[in-house]
Amino acid sequence: MPSDYWTVPMIAVSTVFLVICWLTVFLRLYVRSFIVKSVGWDDWVIVLATVRTIMIECRPKTDITPRSSSLASRPVYTRLLTWN
Repeated sequence: MPSDYWTVPMIAVSTVFLVICWLTVFLRLYVRSFIVKSVGWDDWVIVLATVRTIMIECRPKTDITPRSSSLASRPVYTRLLTWN
């Protein structure tokens, strides 16, 4: 299978989980701000972690080589046995 075969499904799944992530963080901040009226440091850590994760996931993947992409497509046990 060509490597482009999985591109569209991976983008679709990533987008769905990204939306779920943002929705969850937004709803938590809404509840903590307007209902509980107490936003704590843990809420800001969650926001920072979410923003940082999205920055990491949305950056261009220029460091992927054919070897690393072929390793990523193997099952986990095969990757562990062939890791150099």
